[in-house]
Amino acid sequence: MKTLIILEIILMLVTGSCNKEMNTIAPDQTFELKYGETKIKADYGLSIRLDSVLNDSRCPSKAVCVWAGNVEVRFVYLKDNNSVKFILNTLPSFRTDTLINGYRIKLINLFPYPEIAGIINQEDYKAEVRITKE
Repeated sequence: MKTLIILEIILMLVTGSCNKEMNTIAPDQTFELKYGETKIKADYGLSIRLDSVLNDSRCPSKAVCVWAGNVEVRFVYLKDNNSVKFILNTLPSFRTDTLINGYRIKLINLFPYPEIAGIINQEDYKAEVRITKE
């Protein structure tokens, strides 16, 4: 019985440390952020969360559209008990990056790409993001 309890505790500790590693952003790399997920950029002492997708007007695959469309994505930047909400876009004619406290945050892409016959739920979105120090 004691062995079983000890094994359960070890499993919880290992699982917890794996989740921490998965939520840490590697230096100078693009990373994915799921809807509602917060990731920590430990070397910069900040966190970022994908708050919501406000508008997705991208042309669905296999559709004929007048323009490519755009996605507005709201993020939350967290550092030193301060939070800043900001919106980035996928279309280059709109704001695709921002500078907050000396950190450049850029939206690279948003997944999944819309299909003609499908609706994308907020929970299904994943943003590809890059943070660099200026």
